[in-house]
Amino acid sequence: MAFGSTQTTFNILIHLTPVLAFPVSKGAKHVLDHILNLWKTKMLSDVTFRCHGKEIKAHVMILASCSPVLAAMFNNDFKESQERIVEIKDFTPAIFSRLLCFMYTGDASLETDLTEEDVAKLLIAADKYNVDNLKEECALHLSRNLDVENAAHFLTLAHLHNSAVLQESTLEFISENAKAICSRKDWMDVIKDYPELCFRAMQRMCGQ
Repeated sequence: MAFGSTQTTFNILIHLTPVLAFPVSKGAKHVLDHILNLWKTKMLSDVTFRCHGKEIKAHVMILASCSPVLAAMFNNDFKESQERIVEIKDFTPAIFSRLLCFMYTGDASLETDLTEEDVAKLLIAADKYNVDNLKEECALHLSRNLDVENAAHFLTLAHLHNSAVLQESTLEFISENAKAICSRKDWMDVIKDYPELCFRAMQRMCGQ
């Protein structure tokens, strides 16, 4: 008994257009707009940061929800938790204000009016206050702007502030541009001050 064979053809359609943005629900946008308004108006602010002669007002609950470091500061019996005045000495008002703004909005706007050095300082601030999302955004931005002049500096920055993203991209860039980078004075400084980084870079250059 013989059976005839039947061939069935399936057309498979693959949608290759990436989803670039997720829609924000009306309710979520309503909340985000109100939080942004709090940042802009400083209404009912309950903490003041004094930064190089400038005062920046903010809201403890919002900052504590975004930064474990600030949460610990205001939850424990520190002077800041009682007076609600915090002295900021290691960042400029512009950089610290950008850090706080990110905690309210989730928008770093790194491509607008910041220099690469500003972004590097913002990464340091994000690392200090454990704002990981901002730290990663800064690392990705710096990784996209690597060149022979800044590679050694960014490698050191990544090492000192524990940025695996920036360190990996910088090591790869250095291995691809070894001749130009390794003859520079700033690379000699890396060899002198951070021999372990130099060793990792040499391993990458040798394909290990």
